[in-house]
Amino acid sequence: LLETLDAILKHWDNLPAATEAIETYLTGIPEARCFSTRLFKKAIELQQLGQIEEAISFVKICLKFDSENFEYLWYITTYLQESGQPIESIEYAQQCLQAGGDRAEKVAAMYLLLKGLMQSGGNWERACQVEADYRHFLCDLSQSQEPIKIKTLVKILTSGIYFSYFRDRP
Repeated sequence: LLETLDAILKHWDNLPAATEAIETYLTGIPEARCFSTRLFKKAIELQQLGQIEEAISFVKICLKFDSENFEYLWYITTYLQESGQPIESIEYAQQCLQAGGDRAEKVAAMYLLLKGLMQSGGNWERACQVEADYRHFLCDLSQSQEPIKIKTLVKILTSGIYFSYFRDRP
């Protein structure tokens, strides 16, 4: 069955039926969690090809098998924001914040939450609170001796650009 799923992924050509088939197959096999890693890689590939909605669908399937996976949550939040779905991204950003295991991951998730709040409009007070929390966590992180994973560090470094925009200090 995993070979069939691999073949579907390899020859996937943006057919909704293929996405449904993958989801259906995965719900019936105990090895689904290990296959979700391959599915996640395909989602990243699809996003890079500009097929954002398909990437979102694939990551949502991955989350069915590992709903607290920080990477899956971070990427789906990013993809939703990229595709103009900020309100839905807020829900995933909050889950990402909950799933963050260390301070660095929480800082990265707070940035996504703040970005979603700003993109959705009408959430200024909540965005200000999240921004203050973000700065507090970032300060704590900078003073700690806690090691930071490279993937998480990149997410944090790219978030800094947003704050001159947030504070309107270009």
